[in-house]
Amino acid sequence: MSDKKEIYVMSGNDLYYKATIKKTDVQLNYSKEEGWSDKIKGKKIGTLKDDGNAVKIDIGNLKVDLEYDELVELYVLLDLKFKIDAQMTAELKYLSEKIV
Repeated sequence: MSDKKEIYVMSGNDLYYKATIKKTDVQLNYSKEEGWSDKIKGKKIGTLKDDGNAVKIDIGNLKVDLEYDELVELYVLLDLKFKIDAQMTAELKYLSEKIV
């Protein structure tokens, strides 16, 4: 069995993102759907890599290493932000995993 999984993120009926998970690492890409311009269709958005001691995030121009406690604190901050601005994520759905 493969240790690689794909998760698709939808908004309404539109496929927005594709996440590829290998063991503890995650890569997020724009979907190849019509809603995106040809310039960014399928393009990598960012990665999250877990080296067993910390997490390395690389997204856009941002590269940051976080200890696990800092990652949890970032999650709490983002979760609170999304609760305040519920419309930002109201329509996002995560489709079942596809093992590839």
